Amino acid sequence: MKLKSLSILCLILIGYFSNPLNGQKDSYDGLLEAVWLDSMTITAKKMGFDVDNFIELVISDNSFYQAFKNLRIITHKASHNQEFFNEKGKLTDYYRAKSQLVEEGNCRVIKYLLKEESGNYQKKNGDRKYLTSKLYEKVFLPGGKICNTDSDMESSKKNEGIIEFYYSELKQFIFQPGEKANIPLIGNKTALFSDRMRKFYQYSISSRNFKDGTPCYVFTIKVKDEFQDKKSGKTVIKFMETFFSKKDFQVMGRKYEVVYPGPFFSFNINVLVDLKIIDKNKYIPKTVNYEGNWDIPGRKKETGKFNMSLMD
Repeated sequence: MKLKSLSILCLILIGYFSNPLNGQKDSYDGLLEAVWLDSMTITAKKMGFDVDNFIELVISDNSFYQAFKNLRIITHKASHNQEFFNEKGKLTDYYRAKSQLVEEGNCRVIKYLLKEESGNYQKKNGDRKYLTSKLYEKVFLPGGKICNTDSDMESSKKNEGIIEFYYSELKQFIFQPGEKANIPLIGNKTALFSDRMRKFYQYSISSRNFKDGTPCYVFTIKVKDEFQDKKSGKTVIKFMETFFSKKDFQVMGRKYEVVYPGPFFSFNINVLVDLKIIDKNKYIPKTVNYEGNWDIPGRKKETGKFNMSLMD
C-alpha cells in the first residue's frame, strides 16, 4: 500500500488544485545575493523593483492555483489526449475526448462531445488500467455535478487515506514552489529556497515576453552543473521556470522537470502549463502538456504523455 501511495507522486505534477499556504518568509534569508538578474531587471531594480518582495511573491502566489480552480467554474470546451507506450516506445493504448463544462442549475457538469479509446485502455471491470488516467480524470474530467468548488480544493487529511494525504502534499508543492512537501524520502528536497537545498540551485530573474507577447518577469530555478547527475537523488526538481506578467504579476505559464531515481520508486517527468484569459480577467489553463515515466516494484513501468487544450 505504501509503495502504491508513493507512486502517486509522479502523476501529481500535472498541476492539480491546492489551497494556497502562507509563504515561509524566513526560508530565503541569504538567497537574494545568489539571484542572477539580467540587465533589464537590474534597471527595473534601480527604478524600484524589489527582489526581496518578488521572492515572497513566488512563494506565496495563488494566481496559478486560481487558474486551475477556474477549470471547474468557467464554462469551456477542451480536448483531451492520452497516449501510453511500451519499453520500446511503441504506442500501446490511447484515449481521446472533447468535453464541455456546462451549467446545470447552480452547479456545473462535464458533457462529452467526443470520446474514443483503445481496446486495452481500461480493464474488463471498467476500471482504468493506468494510474495516470485515473488522476487525469480526477483533475480534468471529474464525474457528477460540480457544485462546491471550494470543498473540491481542500487539502486531504492523513486520516482520510494515505494516498490522499500524499496527493494533497504534492498539490501544495506544485502551487507553492519552495514549500516542503510532507512526503517520505523527497519532502525536504521540494523546499527549493531552504538552506539545505540552496547550494544545489541557480536562481535568476529576467525580462522576456510570454508566447502571446505579454511582457513578463521570468523566474528560473535550475540545478547547478556540478549537481546535474540525475542518478544522484540530491535534488528532485531539476528545472522550474515561471512567467509573471509585469502588469499584475499573474502567472502566465510554468514549466517543470522533476526526476527521482529512488530505490523503491522512480520517476522522470516534464510538465508545461500555459494560461490564458478567458472571461472578465479570469485565467484558465490553455494547454497542459505532460511527458513522463515512473516505476515501482510490483507494477509494470508506466510511460505516457497527455495534452489538455482549450478549444476556441
